[in-house]
Amino acid sequence: YMHKGTTVEDNIECGRMLDEYGINSFGNFLWCVPTETNEEAEETVKLVQRIRPGFLSGSLYCSYPSTHQDRMCREQGLITPGIVYSRSHLPWQMTVKGIDYPHGFDCVRRAGAYANYLRMPKLLPSDRQADLMACARGLQVHAAGMCRG
Repeated sequence: YMHKGTTVEDNIECGRMLDEYGINSFGNFLWCVPTETNEEAEETVKLVQRIRPGFLSGSLYCSYPSTHQDRMCREQGLITPGIVYSRSHLPWQMTVKGIDYPHGFDCVRRAGAYANYLRMPKLLPSDRQADLMACARGLQVHAAGMCRG
């Protein structure tokens, strides 16, 4: 639907190579794309789990006016009438008919747990790396590098 020109297998292989060479990756994943099923959304969560990007940006699809995807949505009658374009992706701005937005928001939340934020210490001074790694052992770490436990 998005005409990206890559396959899931391409993305998995790219993630594997970046991981093999210790290169931090940035994963930009999109949910709630028009025609997406809940099963496909779950497959995207599994893809994030498999790739484990160093940083994760999870977003919900927003139909940008005058784009190819927006024209396709309008031609297929998929845009909710009366919705004004916004980039905010807030729960009350559900723009595409037939999309399970609560499930999409849940997928983004759950996928965030699979990002490999422990790669962040490579960007920090060695004394800060040791502190962060000691804090993170066995604990979940969120995007800001703060320990929760």
